Amino acid sequence: MAHGAGQEHLYYWPELVARDERFDRFSIYLGGFYTEVDAGSFGLEDCAQQLFDAIRQPTKPGELPLIKRRTLVFVCTVPGGSLYDIC
Repeated sequence: MAHGAGQEHLYYWPELVARDERFDRFSIYLGGFYTEVDAGSFGLEDCAQQLFDAIRQPTKPGELPLIKRRTLVFVCTVPGGSLYDIC
């Protein structure tokens, strides 16, 4: 989501977080799912399963999967909050 539409600058929220030095020790990962018209039937439970499957996999070879990290913080946009509840 871009913030500041209609203004001089547009910002993508993960970029705002990444630029904030208070979050220097954190990693940022974005989860998403295919939502184009030709996506077919892909319900909220399907989206939640796709996100859950993704965080169980390492993002790079030899890296700890996100689900195994000590702390995970989910920042959800609508309908992301619903997906978090299902996961």
